[in-house]
Amino acid sequence: MLGDSIAQVLTRDPHNFVRTLRFVIIGFFMHAPIADTWFTFLEKAVYPETPSSTRAVLTKMALDQFLMAPIFLVVFFFATKTLEGQPHKLIETLREKYLKTVALGYIIWPLAHIINFRFVPNDLRILYVNFVQVGWNVVLCRLTSTAAVRPPEPRRYIERKVSQHLRGIEIVEKRKSLPRLSTTAFRGPTP
Repeated sequence: MLGDSIAQVLTRDPHNFVRTLRFVIIGFFMHAPIADTWFTFLEKAVYPETPSSTRAVLTKMALDQFLMAPIFLVVFFFATKTLEGQPHKLIETLREKYLKTVALGYIIWPLAHIINFRFVPNDLRILYVNFVQVGWNVVLCRLTSTAAVRPPEPRRYIERKVSQHLRGIEIVEKRKSLPRLSTTAFRGPTP
């Protein structure tokens, strides 16, 4: 909810509460249970005798990033398009946004999960991921919402530039109308 709200503020459009509700539904009913199950599985299956060792941490991170993340993104896009009432646009959306989203995820999540698996206790991992997820949700919301990919309106751009230009002209005109100081006033009487 917070990530989507931040993304909507950044677009400067009126807040779309239906869109926020979609992301709340996805987070509450899909992401949270899947992430909890996944982290519990990783903790039990990957080097359970040394869960914070370098080998365990890197293996968990690799499994998460190269197995879970790509699959979860497909599920995420499917859920988003379905809740928007456009499941028929899933393939088109995946073609346009999937690789870009995976690449952006690889910038954020590997380091976040190394920290997660190395330093965060298992019972606090979902909380830690949720903090990182706020920023990631801003990225996802901007990528998945149609409003975020809308090209800028030429009319707004032109109006803004004309307004800036007119303000510049007003400043110049005000400067011209100011009385000029004579340097003779400072010299005193001439001999």
